Amino acid sequence: MGLLRVTEILRGPWVKMIKIAENKNCPGCDVVKPVGEFGKDRTKKDGLRTYCRGCAIDYSRNYRKNNQGSVQEYSRGYYKENREELLRKRVGQDKEHYAKNRGRILCRGREYRGTIRGYLKEVFGNINYRCNNPIGRNACYKGVQNRFESLDDFRDYVITELRVDPRSLQIDRIDSEGHYEKGNIRFVTCKENSNNRRR
Repeated sequence: MGLLRVTEILRGPWVKMIKIAENKNCPGCDVVKPVGEFGKDRTKKDGLRTYCRGCAIDYSRNYRKNNQGSVQEYSRGYYKENREELLRKRVGQDKEHYAKNRGRILCRGREYRGTIRGYLKEVFGNINYRCNNPIGRNACYKGVQNRFESLDDFRDYVITELRVDPRSLQIDRIDSEGHYEKGNIRFVTCKENSNNRRR
C-alpha cells in the first residue's frame, strides 16, 4: 500500500471518532496517570512507553545496580570502539572545532555560568566534589552528604523555596554538622561565611 493510499484512508470519516486517551495505567506501580507522566516511544500503538517515568527510572537504577559489572564492561567496550566519534560529538572536544571556535566556546560557558541556572550547576558540582572527595582541604567534609536527589532538585529548591539570587553569594550549611539538604542550606555573603568559619 503506497503512501498516497494510506493518507486517503486516514482522511476517511472514521478518523474523527478516534479519541486520544488522557490517562494511562502504569503496570509498574499499577496507578492510572496522565499521559504526560509517560515517555515517548514511536514503536508503541499509542506512542508512549509502557511504564511511567518514575518506574522506568527505578527499573534502570536497579538494573545498573544489579548488573554493574556487565554495564561497565559494555560501556568501556563501546567507548573504546567509538572513542573518536564520541569525542567529536562533544562540544569543544574536537581539536579542530575548538581551535576555530575557542572564543565562542569560552564565551558561551561564561555566559551560562553567569545565569542563575549555570551558577547553581557550578555550586552543585562543588558540593558533590567536597562530599565525595573528603581528603586534603576537604577533610572537614568527611561524613557530610549531599542529600539532594539531582541538580534539578537542588535548583528547584533554591529558586522556589529560598527565593534568592545566589550569584554573588556562597552556599552555607545552617548546621555545620549537618548535611547539604533541604532546610539546612542558605546563601550568604563571603564575609558572613568567613565569620562562620572562625567560630
